[in-house]
Amino acid sequence: MQKIRAERGITQSAFAELTGWSLSRISNIEYQRAAISDDVLRVYLRVLNTTGKEAHHLRKLASFSNGVRKEQAQQSEHPNMVALLRQFGKDLSPKAVAEIQQIIEKETGERVSALMFQSNKSPKKPRSKTKRAHLQLQRFVEVCILASQFRRGFAKETHKLNLEKVLEELAANNDDFDYRISEVLPATARGAFAVIVGETHGVTLHCEDDRYTKLTKGVHFCRHVVAHEIGHYVLHRDQLNSDGELVFEPQLLAQNSSQMIGAKGEIQQVVDTNEEAEAECFATMLLIPWEAFIRGTTADYLASDFGEQRSEVKRYMSYFKQPAVIEEFKKQLWELGEASHPIFRE
Repeated sequence: MQKIRAERGITQSAFAELTGWSLSRISNIEYQRAAISDDVLRVYLRVLNTTGKEAHHLRKLASFSNGVRKEQAQQSEHPNMVALLRQFGKDLSPKAVAEIQQIIEKETGERVSALMFQSNKSPKKPRSKTKRAHLQLQRFVEVCILASQFRRGFAKETHKLNLEKVLEELAANNDDFDYRISEVLPATARGAFAVIVGETHGVTLHCEDDRYTKLTKGVHFCRHVVAHEIGHYVLHRDQLNSDGELVFEPQLLAQNSSQMIGAKGEIQQVVDTNEEAEAECFATMLLIPWEAFIRGTTADYLASDFGEQRSEVKRYMSYFKQPAVIEEFKKQLWELGEASHPIFRE
């Protein structure tokens, strides 16, 4: 961070003025005397206006730095080595692990393999796969681009989307859209905490007060569910013509009882129609611009930076590694007259 700041011609004093931080705090961060939180890192990325490659590199360095500090606090004998293994151990090949094992056995005289036994506990039952309708390639790309175009009206590409602002501006600028925050939702909601209902004057997005408050505090699945309902408004407006009745059956992802929330605070869901699959895709690409998926940033960082469920981020990451998907994006963007889009320079 210090190197990039210097390359940008920004002194510590200038950086302090831009961030409101003290010089001592900046010094402690840059000389590894303080932990580098996600909030601190985001400030650096924003003020230094980093490229995607620079941001990815800084994230890895920050993670390693924090790992070293943690090991030092626990008085590990080799904090840098332990931190390296914690960060990159999962990426090591079996051959590399065997070579490390041999080195340790040679240096210590211990039979390391005997220490690496597995417990006799019964294996965990495999989790059942969630049911999800499959979007065709062309439609997947269409939805991604529509979500990106819609998002541009409310936030910059690198900024976290403020869903409160989105709802307020939608209601203010569209006669056919309204939203209501209520303690108790209509009976037609069937236990969901956010639903979009077709009414005589247009559509109304209903949201339960308690979960809406959680949305404002950044709870990821609450953000996702409301983004999902906005997706129905953008993608399926023509199907929302009714008179106070739900057009789309509330999905389990909106009915997050405690039994449906997993260990990581994420929800199990059933997405069994094309409309729901499209709204799901739109929700993720509304919260995270699809362009961010092709920059090589990890799922953890994307989820954290943009406020989306990690499971949803991981679901779509593999899509953007497929040449056919990238080619379809280029094709559709070219047809839309966006020949200057950065994807053509990849």
